[in-house]
Amino acid sequence: MPPDRKVLLTPASRTQRQVVRPRVSQEELDKAAQLHQDFTFSRRGGARMHFAGRDLSLLNFSGINLAGAVFTGSAFHHANLTDTVLDSSILFGCDLSDANMQGVSLRDADLRGAFFRRTNLAGANLSGADLREGRLAHGDREKGFKEVVYDEVDAANMEGANLTGANLSLSRLAATVADRADFTDANMRGAKLPRANLKRAILKGANLSYADLSSANLRGANLRYAVLIGVSLATSDLTDADMTGVLTDAAVGKPMEDLPRPLDELLADHDRFVRSGGSEGRILDISGYDLRKATDLTRFSLATVKAQGTVFYGLDLQNVRMQAAHLEGADFRACRLAGADLRGANLTEALLSHADLRDCDFSAIMVRDGVSLPTKMIQAELRGADLRGAKLSGASLRGADLTGARLEGALIDGVDFAHAVGAPGARK
Repeated sequence: MPPDRKVLLTPASRTQRQVVRPRVSQEELDKAAQLHQDFTFSRRGGARMHFAGRDLSLLNFSGINLAGAVFTGSAFHHANLTDTVLDSSILFGCDLSDANMQGVSLRDADLRGAFFRRTNLAGANLSGADLREGRLAHGDREKGFKEVVYDEVDAANMEGANLTGANLSLSRLAATVADRADFTDANMRGAKLPRANLKRAILKGANLSYADLSSANLRGANLRYAVLIGVSLATSDLTDADMTGVLTDAAVGKPMEDLPRPLDELLADHDRFVRSGGSEGRILDISGYDLRKATDLTRFSLATVKAQGTVFYGLDLQNVRMQAAHLEGADFRACRLAGADLRGANLTEALLSHADLRDCDFSAIMVRDGVSLPTKMIQAELRGADLRGAKLSGASLRGADLTGARLEGALIDGVDFAHAVGAPGARK
């Protein structure tokens, strides 16, 4: 056999038909990539990249725009595809085992039958991608396509893959095998996962709202603090699954209907309390309530409010005033808090993953002459949060999780990042 050809097995094929894949060199890839760029911009002489049934292992695709390229049945073992653009590309039946695909864009890509065992897809965008079962047609050796033979291709295999923070919204994953895959904080909103094998998968903090999980295998899965709004689990296997803190349509803690008076009246009383320095109105304690049905919390001052363990998930709280508020363990995930005044607030162990915190003020607040109250975000979860332009000077983020958080332009002088995960390199 020539040295540039390699015998491999189609990984997802039920028949495991032996496939000979001609090897592609880095030089050949780079030349084809340039032609694809010319094709993309309608330049003369351009040509769509078409490497069907080829061996692309160990090659460097990093940062290349290959939207619409065709790779049917090819192998990418240990290839570098970080930040590569593969939107609407065809990767049907491809073997991407052990490839580095961090930050890759695979929007609306055809990934039916693809093999992602141990692949690093952290931060990847697979929105609208198709990872279902399929059929791969090939001709008879002697009769060609006069006699078509079909390989039945299983759904994509993501066993052991890293999909932390990935975008899988509206993706089609019916019957996908994702045993022990890590979907921590992944956006899986509206994903189609009927009959998917998610046994022992890590779905901690994942957004699965309105996903189809009918007949899915979730035995032993970690669903801690996952969002399952609009999801039916009636036919799913949840044996030994960790459902701690899961957010569903049901109220978490106390429902708003249990408040002693309408929320607007309570907020108005608290606003008077703040503005009068405590001589009028009454301080508000909404600790432990689920406020997801609240319509407008920004009309009133919420300074010094007590909202420990309160659920604010998904609310629009732009420019809200919560100075010196008690917000320990509160759930602000997916909230819009841009421009909020949170000086001196206690956000210890608060959930702020994927929250919009742009230009928020987390600096200390003066409570009396010469005495300031610093903001506490100790052990807060800020994974994927947008903190661009935020004022964090002097705040305590000891033990906080900032994995994937954006901190461009944030002021971080004097911040206590001891034991924090993903400590930033933001500009001071």
